[in-house]
Amino acid sequence: MDDEVGHPDLLVAANGVPELLGGGQARVERLAAQHRKNGAAATMALYRPRSPFGVVKFDRQRKVRRFDEKPRLPHWINIGFILCDATRVSAVLNKSGDMVDFLSRLAESGELYAFQHAGKHLTINTEKERQEAQVEVVEFFSAPEI
Repeated sequence: MDDEVGHPDLLVAANGVPELLGGGQARVERLAAQHRKNGAAATMALYRPRSPFGVVKFDRQRKVRRFDEKPRLPHWINIGFILCDATRVSAVLNKSGDMVDFLSRLAESGELYAFQHAGKHLTINTEKERQEAQVEVVEFFSAPEI
């Protein structure tokens, strides 16, 4: 359901439990535009993360042919932001035990679309990642506008 300013609802996962938040609390215009264009019941934001490790390619003789430090992975991951039409997803949400069940049901019904986020994304799972994110956020918001 759209709120007064015309934004779809935003569903976020907190500890794996889906929760609806009013769309006015998050400005996600590109995601919302694609959501509307697709006529989707729900649109999930995805991101292609980097490997936390260097990736090695080697031949049959085990001679290293290539080394890539922390390359982008070929897979897209759910980053926890999902725009929903509340009237279309409420029944599925009420029947779902957790976020995995909710997303699986939407995908099986053909009602879930993907939004490939290419901008800045910070994942924080460790103290080191929190410290790195703190620096990146300061740098991001301190950068001069072009």
